[in-house]
Amino acid sequence: MTSERRVALLGAPGTGKTQLAQGLLQALATSVTSGSSGNSGTAIAPTVWQISEDSLLQQLAESWAQSAAVPSLTWLQAPEWQAAIKQQAGYQHTLLLGLVPGTPTAARETQAAASHQSVDGLLRWSLTQAGLPFQVIYGDTEAQLSQALAALQASPAQDLTANQNQPRAHWVWACDNCSDPACEHRLLSDLLSARQT
Repeated sequence: MTSERRVALLGAPGTGKTQLAQGLLQALATSVTSGSSGNSGTAIAPTVWQISEDSLLQQLAESWAQSAAVPSLTWLQAPEWQAAIKQQAGYQHTLLLGLVPGTPTAARETQAAASHQSVDGLLRWSLTQAGLPFQVIYGDTEAQLSQALAALQASPAQDLTANQNQPRAHWVWACDNCSDPACEHRLLSDLLSARQT
């Protein structure tokens, strides 16, 4: 009997979703093959990984970003948003590829950077409004693959819930080097709730 794990890769254009999807499929296939070769006497159910880089939420965020739409609570009633969130809730893991800061020089590059920031913001806003757990990963292709594989070994829902219920320690500025997705998710949630009050 096989188990199925569905993974959604979200992110602005150019953040490396296609490369990460290919790397994950290759790495996960290798780990399943090497992990099932032992003679421990216990049968391990193989896992079938489905990795999507073109979910409804990704399409919707890109469409809204092109129309320069500003997030509003009325969107929560839109049928296309509800359909996208319903599909997104069916994924066991949601990985958001974060933007890497750059220094655009031409006007066209500046517009593209603004559009990418808009897609990134809309994805984060939608996931947060829907209460769906997600993890943010950064870096080059190798760093993204390493972080994604680590994220898939844990349950995002349990990790985020546990972190939210624990008392917070004194915060030290380390975000430039840390990239802790639970910390970033908590910070974004606090900012959004403060903004709504």
